Amino acid sequence: MLVWAMVEEFATAMHKSVQSIRRQDMERLQDYDWPGNVRELRNLVERAMILSSEPVLRIVPPDATGSSSDAVMSLEDAQRRQIEKALKAAEGGRINGPGGAAELLGVKPTTLRSKI
Repeated sequence: MLVWAMVEEFATAMHKSVQSIRRQDMERLQDYDWPGNVRELRNLVERAMILSSEPVLRIVPPDATGSSSDAVMSLEDAQRRQIEKALKAAEGGRINGPGGAAELLGVKPTTLRSKI
């Protein structure tokens, strides 16, 4: 309910329409420990809303494996890590199509290929 309240708030402010949130994303949000509490969740939802252009919102929770979110890394390294995570999460490491890495990242497959 808290995530939906935030989504509705940001949707109004950003003039976007969100019909649903992917089930696996909601499950991962529920499984995450949330050391940053509500602020961390709010920032994550806001980022997802900014990046979203579809009616199904994709919220990717932080990696729960213990990687430090406080560590500063270059933008290039951050992009590389996100691309690697998306390729691992995509079915068979696919770049395009339903469930592909480009879809998970919210970018065009050609854009993802050029970044790779």
